[in-house]
Amino acid sequence: MDHLLYDLVEEVVSYLPRADVETIAKVAGRSPALENWSIASEDQLDRRVALKVCVHLQDFERRYDDSSDEEEERIPRIRLSVQKLLSDGSWGEWDFKNWRYAWIQIIDISASVIDYLGTMDAPEKTFKESDIDQVLRLVSLPVDRSPRSKLSLGYDCNNECDCFCDSFTDMEDLFWEIIENTQKEFASLYVYNSYDHNIDGFGSFVADSIEREAFLDYLSYNGQRFSLRNICVAIAPWFGKTRGRPLKVAFTQDDPKTADVELFIDTWLKSDGTFEEKELNECFTVNEKYKTVTLGDSSSRYLVHPTKRSSLLIGFTNCLLQHVPLEFQWIDSVIDEWKEGCGFNAWRRWVNFFFSFKEAEDWDKLLEKYGPAVDGGNRLPIAHLTGATFLEVTKSDDWFEIEVKYEYYTKRRLASLISRWKKGNGETLVNGLTKMYVEIAKDLSVTPQHSHPLGKTRCLIVQQYIHCGRALVRISILPIDPEEVEDWHLELLFGSLQV
Repeated sequence: MDHLLYDLVEEVVSYLPRADVETIAKVAGRSPALENWSIASEDQLDRRVALKVCVHLQDFERRYDDSSDEEEERIPRIRLSVQKLLSDGSWGEWDFKNWRYAWIQIIDISASVIDYLGTMDAPEKTFKESDIDQVLRLVSLPVDRSPRSKLSLGYDCNNECDCFCDSFTDMEDLFWEIIENTQKEFASLYVYNSYDHNIDGFGSFVADSIEREAFLDYLSYNGQRFSLRNICVAIAPWFGKTRGRPLKVAFTQDDPKTADVELFIDTWLKSDGTFEEKELNECFTVNEKYKTVTLGDSSSRYLVHPTKRSSLLIGFTNCLLQHVPLEFQWIDSVIDEWKEGCGFNAWRRWVNFFFSFKEAEDWDKLLEKYGPAVDGGNRLPIAHLTGATFLEVTKSDDWFEIEVKYEYYTKRRLASLISRWKKGNGETLVNGLTKMYVEIAKDLSVTPQHSHPLGKTRCLIVQQYIHCGRALVRISILPIDPEEVEDWHLELLFGSLQV
């Protein structure tokens, strides 16, 4: 990659999310051979801007010439506001220059028959007359994938209004053309469908938005009850999948029908039961068929997943994917088993799971036995006897998470571990362990294989995954004897086999 021309490097970097550009700048800054990457990434970080784009479409009445009986077609009016995020967190006018540094953070697209900009996410004075070409170029810009990214869609046109002579076909086409060209990697999506227009189009857009690399965290749909079916059909499958991030769905005008809520519940029941934060707001009615597997009173009850890995809290206003309520004794036994074992898994093969206590005082019992807690009393770390891992119990509102945490190793600490292993008999790492997991900086360069001076064992360091700037690696001791080697990595042992 160090041989690429600067123009090509600059183009590649311009399409990368900010977090990736920051990583490139950090790595390339330490290598003279990556000078082009260093310059291009630093340039992007210095000059990249986040934009807020507001598009307002206003339809006009179709008029007829009385003398000729011919229809006079008036093109929908397009007004546009584009602002950039300033260093102090406020918004200022963008000059439409340096497009290669422009990324979208917020888009607000609204269509209406009313000449009113008060509902738009920008001051009225910032709007100017525009055209479809300029709008399409703006909405197709890449999205700044941050939790603040937001897309709002509003359609406020009543086709049956008596004060207009014809349909709003031109505006409908224009509205959907803009939406179809809009990027979909936003964290939040707000849909306002005042007259339940073309709901199939909204449903397809919502489904596509969720599917696009699973960036969507929050969806708010404002529409009448009879129009919610297609939206529910689009969203329900994701209540049975693991997305790696939370998903909250809110119906802010009308609650869905019982059959629509069943789509979510039945999909979840057919899944593997993995817990993720998912919530469906405004579901006042749930079919009686689920009563036989619910717990608690009628106003707030749990529907336990067949795998018992999670549960669904069915309340008066929402369905919230949660955790199975557990007794203190059960959690205490899980901790005991973890301490007696290798310490790599919290329970069975899972490194983490979520739960709630049946009794409010159970958390206090846990603190009394394993405390004290840190971070304001919301995090309880429990050390393992080997010193290689620790168990962390985290309290968040009315639910808890148990997760195995790993020691963080710097380059010096990792080198010290390998050095001590080489000075010993080569059979174990620390405290009798032949395998351990540790976290390191994701960009830390490590030698993947070491041979012991006695020639009987080797130490392999294999990366498992990267998360939040850190890499989890497995360090394991394996014999060199060919009869005993179970996971051959020939290139690590003997180098390239090419002749």
